[in-house]
Amino acid sequence: MIDMDDLVTRLLVYAEGSRRASKQEKDMDEAMSRAGIAAIKCTELENARIKRLKTINANLYGTLVIIREMLENLPPGIDYDADEDNPSPDDMTAHIAGLIYQKIDATTAIARAAQKDGADK
Repeated sequence: MIDMDDLVTRLLVYAEGSRRASKQEKDMDEAMSRAGIAAIKCTELENARIKRLKTINANLYGTLVIIREMLENLPPGIDYDADEDNPSPDDMTAHIAGLIYQKIDATTAIARAAQKDGADK
């Protein structure tokens, strides 16, 4: 014979366990949803940051190109082979212009290589 009290107790325990499992599953789904939304927001923020940095990089690159062109138009010219260790060059303006030109040329070469490398990906 079936004990009704025992059966009711077992059904109540089962129902409570089922309710808890359902709540845990719902909580897990909610947590996963929040994590997904957070990941999307992080990606959006990172994409915006990358876009800003690319704009800044393009502006800086353009500025360096303008400075290099200005150096090329200096009346005394540029000492393209300027040596930082030369304490008394023949023409100090051409010497300093040459040193600056060398730095700009190296920097823009790196920037061009990075742009090319980024475009290849």
